[in-house]
Amino acid sequence: MFFDWIAREGWILVNWWLISTIGGLTVMPLLGRLFPALPDKGYTLSRTAGWLLIGFTFWFLGVLGFIDNSVGSILFAWGLVLLLALVAHIVHPVDWRAWWHENRWLVLVTEVLFIVLLVGFALFRAHQNNYTSTEKPMDLAFMSAIQQSQSFPPNDPWLSGYAISYYYFGYLLAAMNAMLAGVPSTIGYNMHLALLFALAGISAFGVTYNLVRSRAFEFGVWLNNGVTRKTAMLFGGLAAFFLLWMSNFHMPIVEMPYRAGIASDDYLCFWDAKEREVYSDGFQPINVWNPDEYPSWFWFGASRTITERALATPGYEGACANSMFRQRGARINEVIDEFPAFSFILGDSHPHVMSLPFVLLVLGMALNVMLSSQPPERWQILFYGVGIGALIFFNTWDAPMYLVVLIGAEAIRRLKWQRLSKIWQDWLELLGLGVAVLIVGLLVSAPFLIGFRSQLGGVLPNVLHPTRTQQLFVMFGPFILLLGGYLILETWRSFKARRINLSVGFGVAGMVFAGLLLMMLFLLVVGVIAPDYRVTLNQYVTQYGGWREVTEQIIGRWLARGLTPLILFVTLGFGMACLFGNKQDDETRAYPLQNSFALLLLVCGLGLIIVPEFVYLRDNFGTRMNTVFKFYYQAWVMFSICAAYGVYTLTMDINLWKPPAMLRGTYGALVVLLMVVGSIYSLFGYYNRMFLYRETADLTLTLDGGRNFIPSNADYDAIMCLKDVVGRDEAVVAEANPEANPSRVNYNPEHGRVGSLTGIPVIIGWTGHQSQWRGTGYGEAVGTRTSDLDMLFRDPRLSITQQIIARYEIDYVIFGSVERRYYGTDARIKFDDHFPVVCEATAASGETTRIYRVGNDG
Repeated sequence: MFFDWIAREGWILVNWWLISTIGGLTVMPLLGRLFPALPDKGYTLSRTAGWLLIGFTFWFLGVLGFIDNSVGSILFAWGLVLLLALVAHIVHPVDWRAWWHENRWLVLVTEVLFIVLLVGFALFRAHQNNYTSTEKPMDLAFMSAIQQSQSFPPNDPWLSGYAISYYYFGYLLAAMNAMLAGVPSTIGYNMHLALLFALAGISAFGVTYNLVRSRAFEFGVWLNNGVTRKTAMLFGGLAAFFLLWMSNFHMPIVEMPYRAGIASDDYLCFWDAKEREVYSDGFQPINVWNPDEYPSWFWFGASRTITERALATPGYEGACANSMFRQRGARINEVIDEFPAFSFILGDSHPHVMSLPFVLLVLGMALNVMLSSQPPERWQILFYGVGIGALIFFNTWDAPMYLVVLIGAEAIRRLKWQRLSKIWQDWLELLGLGVAVLIVGLLVSAPFLIGFRSQLGGVLPNVLHPTRTQQLFVMFGPFILLLGGYLILETWRSFKARRINLSVGFGVAGMVFAGLLLMMLFLLVVGVIAPDYRVTLNQYVTQYGGWREVTEQIIGRWLARGLTPLILFVTLGFGMACLFGNKQDDETRAYPLQNSFALLLLVCGLGLIIVPEFVYLRDNFGTRMNTVFKFYYQAWVMFSICAAYGVYTLTMDINLWKPPAMLRGTYGALVVLLMVVGSIYSLFGYYNRMFLYRETADLTLTLDGGRNFIPSNADYDAIMCLKDVVGRDEAVVAEANPEANPSRVNYNPEHGRVGSLTGIPVIIGWTGHQSQWRGTGYGEAVGTRTSDLDMLFRDPRLSITQQIIARYEIDYVIFGSVERRYYGTDARIKFDDHFPVVCEATAASGETTRIYRVGNDG
């Protein structure tokens, strides 16, 4: 099957490899100028940087109206980036012959790794090519819409007459590659995931390679006893493993004991994982070491390890109410705590996944800043600003997180090399750098931000749900063990060198915790006295027995779960104490900046875990679900790089003190054990998706899952016919009102199916998601569309039909399996009598799907 698939679709893989490789080579002369402090001059990040700069130039010129959305325009933007790179090479030439001599083995390993990751994940998607579950239809719809739109901003495929109101830059890059490769979005979706997987892998590899390899240099000068290329590549590979393959501890701690039937009721209640706190009716244990015995979607629970319960309710008799770990409140609130291995097994192409290579690119920028002998130059500031601006456009949550890392890197560089009597000057220049990068980022993303509407509406206090320590351990257990050993090592080194600054470290940690606690309490007080919230709050308090009862329960929760903030506080304190040493003699100056960079990632990752303990961003869900989700995800990225470097410096560092051989061996054995345990989830998950539950009747390997997107082959054939008829002209299609089936409006690929498969806008698609994307503007944008669609199909009067057609400028109406199910076959008579059929397809069952032209030429 594999070779047959390669024979049929191998050209697609070659096209994607060529596009990515040539894009990387295009910007290498520019990166040599922008990344002079990195040993590889940015080579391992070049594909990501090339994709970013070409895509950004294409979008920016397009959204300003200078070019259209076409292959020719993409090539024009590509040419501009190439011209810029050539100018950079002429003005600041790099000795590429010497670079090749130094980096030829790195190039070979990087290329092999990239091909293995790209082809390997494409093979997985050829087995599991569907995009019908979870929110994949939304992702496909955005990619289709961008390929279909003639200009930017692209049309919303699920709300005719409006542009996409979501951070769509990742979808734009996917569509751009699909257009260059000459494939539809139904193929582009799966190749986009494969490319993201490969780029995230080599980017993590590259950042860590440069972090370790740079220990052999100081400002470009070779040091004796330097780190070898092989060592640096080894730990670069380890970082890629931690990022893409390693799972959290849900599989070994919760899932496998549960599936084996060996976990006691008290054990399950202690971990209190979603749908794993009690054995279900008819439960049958399995052989947990045989992946064939696991059911479909068993792997999904690993992304729901953090659970929240309501306050205790009198008479509550839930599953764990009477266990030794009493849970006397009902399970409430969905909390998402994804990690990359889960994301790629799932296959949603969401902004947090699409931004992975690019947040790693920004980490590469931060590493370059820290390793440089001078502050960033204006061209570098512009480049860094574009990187932060791209994150605003990719996944807005990420931008402030990585801006902190970028400015933190410059602060630590100054702390080591320039802190004499210039502290105020340094603070002012740091502030200036942060403002400059932020301004550039806001300017380059301004065309997106101007039309962007969001569901976010301020900050709320997390009073009720401090995270339980055991659940945080399930989520971050591998890193807690790996980074715990590393932090102990750094603390011991700092004590030996008398450079540890406990007063600063714990002072900063105290200020962070005190600030967040005060913010939480302030927001709580605002909620108590604000008229808009008072009624709701009083109803809640009354429900749980009054203010005294509620207050006692909340205080009891924080005391019972106090170990979580205590551990985070102590860890942050020691991390800060090691990061900001209190001496500036020769011994301290010899302390590697690379270790400081790893500690910077550690404390920033800890910060991302700490913030949702006290406050979270308000959205339509009203819980901390998305804040935990977004913050924990980026903490995983930072911990992956830090952990790989930590393993290096603890086991193989030849310049700094290391523990005795026996301790190093024990730690090395722990690393191997964690790699093995952390691989079980991914091995079983990918196997489950590839061979056991492929969610498609057609078992032929293919990257095109379009035909399996909807159940009706007749609908699919008619929609593909319409795609050929319309081409890339502007058009609007009417299909069944999604709310005609209230049992499943959203997460149903049959709703908005024309928009998803072709990008041609429909009147209204998933209403729930539109409300998330458009926030307070949802009601005005949607108006009476759902009821008007019902009238369009139900009302037999032609005059009413024509009024609705004119109101929404409808060009085509589809009447297929969904419309027949909701409105009956007779509803088609009106269209048969008055409008021409442009596309028709008949299923094996004899049911026919027709698409009518109803526009001005109908």
